Amino acid sequence: MAGDAFGFVDPMLPPGVFLALRSADLMADGLAPLLARREIPSPEQLDRVLAAYARVQNAMRSRWLELAAYF
Repeated sequence: MAGDAFGFVDPMLPPGVFLALRSADLMADGLAPLLARREIPSPEQLDRVLAAYARVQNAMRSRWLELAAYF
């Protein structure tokens, strides 16, 4: 899952906009080297990209949820 399917934060709030844009940026950064090769990436290569994406997304969502819970 990626973007809002990974974890929805209301895009009407600034953190939601930030997380949506940052999510797209992270995915693009991860996939760009694979796409530049102009060959179909292996499942292992995709797994590495998606695992790195998931780590960062989880960390960002966790920090947002902690802040929201505080308020």
